[in-house]
Parts: sequence; C-alpha cells; structure tokens
Amino acid sequence: MQDHEEVASVFERSFDRAFDKVRTEGRNEGQIDGMREVLLWQAAKKFGLNRRDALSDLVAGLRTTDQLGCAGEFLLDCEDADEFVRLLRRNSGGG
Repeated sequence: MQDHEEVASVFERSFDRAFDKVRTEGRNEGQIDGMREVLLWQAAKKFGLNRRDALSDLVAGLRTTDQLGCAGEFLLDCEDADEFVRLLRRNSGGG
C-alpha cells in the first residue's frame, strides 16, 4: 500500500511540474502576442492603416520579448515605414 502511495505522490509532483510549465509557457506566449498586437497598432498609427498587413508577417516573426522591445525602439526612431521594415529585417536576420 505504501508503494502505491509513493508512486501516486511522484506522479502528482510530476503532473504539477508539467502543468506549471505549460501554464508559464502559455502566459509568455500570451504576453508576446499582446506585444505584437500593440506594435502593429502603433505602426499602423504612425504609418497609416494600409501598412498594417504588410508589417504583420514581419512582426509575427519576432518571437521574444527582447526582439519585440527592440522593434518598439526602432518604431520610435525611424522616419518612415520602409526604414522600419529594414530595421526589422536586419534585427530578425531576414536580410
């Protein structure tokens, strides 16, 4: 009976760790999705709504909060949408 309880306890701890990891990853992904949406909104506001679709593929390629933070700084510093696109491509390794 004690062996069964130990196995159940190990299983519960493993399940709890896995659940915590999935919850954290989901939270991080949600944060990144939100940052992407804000960046697109700001770019559309700065350059016009017609640029949003053109930028969405580039912004979708930004996968970390660091990349998105840099992109936000680029947006503040650039003069036009073409410069912003060049900076995004250079930062993401896309040429």
